[in-house]
Order: sequence, then structure tokens, then C-alpha cells
Amino acid sequence: MKVPRVANSPVFGYNKELNEKVNDKLRKAKGNKELARTLLALNTYCMETEDKLRKAESENNRRLVNEYDYLLLGIKEIAVNNINDRFPELDYRQKEYDTYVAEANEKKNPHSNYWLNQMVLILNESIEEDKAFAAEIEKSKKAKKANKDTELKLEDNNTTEPGKTDSAEQIYKTKKKKKLPEGAELVEEFIPGEYSPKGFESIGGMDELKEKLYDKIIMPLKDPEQAKLDEVEYGKKMPRGELLYGPHGCGKTYFAEALAMETGLPMYKFKTSKVGSIYVDGKALNLQKAYDYLKDVAKDSGKPVIMFIDEMESLTGKRDESGTKAEANKAVDTFLQIMDEARNDNVFIIGATNLVNMIDPAVASRFDNKDYIGLPDDDTRRKVLQMNLKKYVKGQPLANNQKELELIVQKTKGFPNRAIVNIVLEALDIARKDSR
Repeated sequence: MKVPRVANSPVFGYNKELNEKVNDKLRKAKGNKELARTLLALNTYCMETEDKLRKAESENNRRLVNEYDYLLLGIKEIAVNNINDRFPELDYRQKEYDTYVAEANEKKNPHSNYWLNQMVLILNESIEEDKAFAAEIEKSKKAKKANKDTELKLEDNNTTEPGKTDSAEQIYKTKKKKKLPEGAELVEEFIPGEYSPKGFESIGGMDELKEKLYDKIIMPLKDPEQAKLDEVEYGKKMPRGELLYGPHGCGKTYFAEALAMETGLPMYKFKTSKVGSIYVDGKALNLQKAYDYLKDVAKDSGKPVIMFIDEMESLTGKRDESGTKAEANKAVDTFLQIMDEARNDNVFIIGATNLVNMIDPAVASRFDNKDYIGLPDDDTRRKVLQMNLKKYVKGQPLANNQKELELIVQKTKGFPNRAIVNIVLEALDIARKDSR
């Protein structure tokens, strides 16, 4: 793996001086003090866990390294993004990224799943997403300016001789083509790829949950007319939301994609990390814009639309106990209003979170269903192993060897789905070097 180079730094790993500065700011934070205390706890946890990881690494304790690696990466991403949003003046994420890159370059570990390389990739992905979002906003601004210029040209052409009519019509067509619906840049449509789930058949185990969701969500969304009849006859209302919660890396997003594939309806992923704004109540306004756009999509198609929101806790964290209308409180209020309207607007909302206790209780109560996606059972691990081994020619013999595969299934108890995928990639890398 090639890691981008930066200027050499005398400090490797997380920047301790910067993180102590962040912690001091969080201790003195005003406004939503509960959220500040949570971020302080998260950041302190990350620092302590990384210290333990490095100690285990120096002692060549592979088992502990793997455990601390798993415990650190997911939480570090959440902590960094939230701290970066809270203190933009510190340029926190970029500085942390630069520090990790410096050490990754120093160690030159080629394995892509090595924790330092994973940390670089995770932080770089967030940085690149921010850049892409900023580019989209800039593009949207330019498009709006171009539309205004076109309108002026159109007005000018309408005041000239009749022979200029065709030119004016062409300008109008150009204007119409360039116009971007408001809110469209805040969501991304899920387009199934080669390795996307085909539906629930792509997920091993969890039969009871699948059966429950098929009755409560999938069938009503696939057949709204029958759902209306069920409401009249049995009082069974059309569903409006599903909250998936559980540990990091256990496949909540994958499960949401499988659920969408079962319904056959389009799903749009809300860009949670991009919803912030420099304007007062900007987060709430952007959330409303994205929802209004999807409401129009549903209206135009005449079918329900699925809105997927990952990291719900960062959007709808617990409101300030003082009751003041801070921006975070406004975002929660807006989401509650959206959930109240979703059923009539033909929008079904799927939320996902690793930190369900950080979500505002009123938000959690609005979801019709709340389901735990935990560590995979034997059937799920078997399915994950088979699916990932069959992707590669050299992995297929093992995928088809039930006896050998079962040994791995039993040895990976307690492993999240992401860790199992990494094991497959690591095994393939070792086999490639030995030509096995």
C-alpha cells in the first residue's frame, strides 16, 4: 500500500499536544455540556487505547494488538469527525492525518489492514469526502450563477426581433439541463454493485429478524394498497422508520442495503458528515432540504423512497437539558417533524448507529422498529467467509471445503463482519507471497 508522504514529524501516532488542547477545550465547553463530556470521554478512550495498542505491539502480543486495533479504529473515526466539526479552527482532522501518515511512511508496513494504514485510509476518506462535498457546493453555486446569467440572456433575447426566438429557446433548454434540484447534493442514491447484497439471501442467519421485517416493513412498502387495507381492517399502520443499532463493523449498512433490495425501492444515503453549515441552524436546514428532495422524488415516481441515515447520533444527539434552541437541538426538532410527516410523504427512514444511547430519546421513540445488529452468529460468519472467498480464484477451494471452512467459523466466534473480511484478505496476501 502506498501512503502519501508529508514532511517528517518528530511526533508519531496521534498528536498528544493537540489532543490535550482539544480535551482542555472540551472540559471548558459551553452550550451542550453533555455532548462535550461525551466527546471528551471518547477522545480520552482513543488516546488510552492507542497507548495500549502500541505497548502490545512493542511486546509482540498479536492477540492484544488485534483486539485494541478493533476497539480503536471505529471510535477514533467518530471522535475525530465530531471534534473536527466542533473546533474547525484547530484543523484537527488534517493534523491527526498528517501525523499518522508520517509514522506509516516511517514503518513502511505493506499490509493494507495494518492498523496505521487503516487509520490513514479512514481519516483520508473523511477528508476527501469533505473536499468532494465542498466541490459539489461550489459547483452548485456556479450552476446557480450560470442559471441567473441564462435568465438575463433569455430576457434580452425576448426583447429582440422574432428571428432570435430559436436562440432563446436553446438558452432555456441549457438552463433547464444545468439546474440541480435543491437538496440533491446532500444525498447519494444507492446503486448496487458486484459485491452489494442481493437481498436477505446474502445475509446468513438472523432468520427471526428477517421474518419480522418482511411482515412489518417489506410487504407494506412493496404493496401500499394492501398496507392501507390492513390499516383500515386491523389498525396496522404503514411503517415510517427502522433503527439499526449495534457494534461497529457488524454490517448495519450492509443489512440496510439488503432490506432496500428486498423492497425493490430506491434508497438514498444521507451524507451525514456533510450536513454541517457555517450558518445558524444550517444543519437543520440541510436536513430539511434533503428530505424535501426525497419527498419530491417519491411524489414524482408514485412509489415510496427509502432514506438511509448513518451515524444517527451525530445528527440527532440528546438535546441540551437547558432547553435552549442550540443548532443541535434544532436539528433534532427538525428530524422529529420529518418523522411525523414521513408516512404521508411516502418516505421510509432507516437509521443506523453504533451509539444508540447518545440519540435523543424522542428520536428513538419515533422509529416503528428498533433492531440490534450484533456480532455475527455461526451461520452469518459462514456466509461472510464463503462470499468473500468466492470472489477470488485462489479462495474458492477453501470456500467449497466444508470441513476446513467450519474450523474457521468456530475460531472466529466474537469477530465482527469487518474483521472476518480482513482475515480473508490477509490470508490471500500470505498465500500470494508463498504462491499457495
